[in-house]
Amino acid sequence: MSTLKADTIQSTSGGAATLTSQAAAKVFSATATTSVTSTKSLNVSSLTDEGNSDPNGHSVNVTNAMDSANYAISACVTSNSSGVRRMVLSHTKTASKYTIEVTVDDAGATSVMADSVVHGDLA
Repeated sequence: MSTLKADTIQSTSGGAATLTSQAAAKVFSATATTSVTSTKSLNVSSLTDEGNSDPNGHSVNVTNAMDSANYAISACVTSNSSGVRRMVLSHTKTASKYTIEVTVDDAGATSVMADSVVHGDLA
Protein backbone atom coordinates (compact mmCIF):
# COMPACT_ATOMS: atom_id res chain seq x y z
CA MET A 1 0.00 0.00 0.00
CA SER A 2 1.27 3.49 -0.89
CA THR A 3 0.78 6.69 1.05
CA LEU A 4 0.30 10.02 -0.70
CA LYS A 5 1.20 13.10 1.33
CA ALA A 6 0.73 16.62 0.01
CA ASP A 7 0.24 20.12 1.35
CA THR A 8 -1.33 21.44 -1.85
CA ILE A 9 -2.81 19.73 -4.88
CA GLN A 10 -3.06 21.78 -8.08
CA SER A 11 -4.21 21.17 -11.61
CA THR A 12 -1.56 20.74 -14.31
CA SER A 13 -1.98 24.46 -15.16
CA GLY A 14 -1.24 25.44 -11.54
CA GLY A 15 -4.82 26.28 -10.51
CA ALA A 16 -7.20 24.55 -8.14
CA ALA A 17 -7.72 20.85 -8.80
CA THR A 18 -11.19 19.95 -10.09
CA LEU A 19 -13.06 17.28 -8.16
CA THR A 20 -15.33 15.21 -10.38
CA SER A 21 -17.15 12.01 -9.46
CA GLN A 22 -16.13 12.49 -5.83
CA ALA A 23 -18.23 12.48 -2.66
CA ALA A 24 -16.57 15.66 -1.35
CA ALA A 25 -18.64 18.84 -1.11
CA LYS A 26 -18.34 20.86 -4.32
CA VAL A 27 -19.76 24.10 -2.88
CA PHE A 28 -20.21 25.49 0.60
CA SER A 29 -21.32 28.89 1.77
CA ALA A 30 -21.46 30.40 5.25
CA THR A 31 -23.57 33.52 4.79
CA ALA A 32 -24.51 36.33 7.17
CA THR A 33 -28.07 36.73 5.91
CA THR A 34 -28.84 40.17 7.34
CA SER A 35 -26.10 41.71 5.17
CA VAL A 36 -25.82 38.91 2.56
CA THR A 37 -22.08 38.63 3.01
CA SER A 38 -19.97 35.51 2.95
CA THR A 39 -17.96 34.63 6.03
CA LYS A 40 -16.41 31.55 4.39
CA SER A 41 -17.02 29.75 1.10
CA LEU A 42 -15.76 27.25 -1.46
CA ASN A 43 -16.54 27.49 -5.20
CA VAL A 44 -18.77 30.57 -4.70
CA SER A 45 -18.29 33.50 -7.09
CA SER A 46 -20.82 35.85 -5.47
CA LEU A 47 -24.00 36.17 -3.44
CA THR A 48 -27.12 37.98 -4.64
CA ASP A 49 -29.65 39.53 -2.24
CA GLU A 50 -33.01 38.30 -3.49
CA GLY A 51 -35.00 40.46 -1.04
CA ASN A 52 -38.04 38.21 -1.44
CA SER A 53 -37.96 36.37 1.86
CA ASP A 54 -38.93 37.12 5.43
CA PRO A 55 -36.42 38.26 6.46
CA ASN A 56 -33.58 36.92 4.31
CA GLY A 57 -33.29 35.48 0.81
CA HIS A 58 -30.15 35.15 -1.25
CA SER A 59 -28.75 33.27 -4.23
CA VAL A 60 -25.40 31.52 -4.18
CA ASN A 61 -23.65 31.87 -7.54
CA VAL A 62 -21.24 29.01 -8.21
CA THR A 63 -17.77 29.58 -9.73
CA ASN A 64 -17.40 26.12 -11.32
CA ALA A 65 -20.84 24.90 -12.41
CA MET A 66 -22.36 21.58 -11.48
CA ASP A 67 -23.03 19.10 -14.31
CA SER A 68 -26.80 19.71 -14.02
CA ALA A 69 -29.41 20.97 -11.55
CA ASN A 70 -29.61 17.43 -10.11
CA TYR A 71 -27.51 17.88 -6.98
CA ALA A 72 -28.22 17.80 -3.26
CA ILE A 73 -28.22 20.87 -1.00
CA SER A 74 -27.98 20.63 2.78
CA ALA A 75 -28.59 23.82 4.73
CA CYS A 76 -28.99 25.03 8.28
CA VAL A 77 -29.68 28.30 10.07
CA THR A 78 -28.23 29.64 13.30
CA SER A 79 -28.96 32.87 15.14
CA ASN A 80 -27.95 34.66 18.32
CA SER A 81 -31.43 34.19 19.87
CA SER A 82 -32.39 31.08 21.80
CA GLY A 83 -35.74 29.37 21.34
CA VAL A 84 -36.20 30.88 17.89
CA ARG A 85 -38.03 28.91 15.23
CA ARG A 86 -36.06 28.90 11.99
CA MET A 87 -36.74 27.60 8.52
CA VAL A 88 -34.51 27.35 5.50
CA LEU A 89 -35.78 26.62 2.01
CA SER A 90 -33.88 26.09 -1.20
CA HIS A 91 -35.47 26.52 -4.60
CA THR A 92 -34.69 27.77 -8.10
CA LYS A 93 -31.54 25.75 -8.53
CA THR A 94 -29.64 25.61 -11.79
CA ALA A 95 -26.20 24.20 -12.57
CA SER A 96 -24.61 27.52 -11.62
CA LYS A 97 -26.88 28.99 -8.92
CA TYR A 98 -29.19 28.06 -6.04
CA THR A 99 -31.40 30.17 -3.81
CA ILE A 100 -31.72 30.01 -0.02
CA GLU A 101 -34.60 31.60 1.88
CA VAL A 102 -34.51 31.90 5.66
CA THR A 103 -37.37 32.65 8.04
CA VAL A 104 -36.63 33.50 11.68
CA ASP A 105 -39.60 33.97 14.01
CA ASP A 106 -37.88 36.42 16.35
CA ALA A 107 -37.45 40.11 15.60
CA GLY A 108 -34.71 40.21 18.25
CA ALA A 109 -32.36 38.01 16.24
CA THR A 110 -29.61 40.38 15.09
CA SER A 111 -27.22 37.75 13.76
CA VAL A 112 -28.52 35.07 11.41
CA MET A 113 -26.26 32.68 9.50
CA ALA A 114 -27.35 30.40 6.65
CA ASP A 115 -24.88 27.63 5.92
CA SER A 116 -25.25 25.45 2.81
CA VAL A 117 -23.34 22.57 1.26
CA VAL A 118 -23.75 21.07 -2.23
CA HIS A 119 -22.96 17.47 -3.16
CA GLY A 120 -23.00 16.33 -6.77
CA ASP A 121 -20.76 16.31 -9.83
CA LEU A 122 -19.04 19.29 -11.39
CA ALA A 123 -19.45 19.94 -15.09
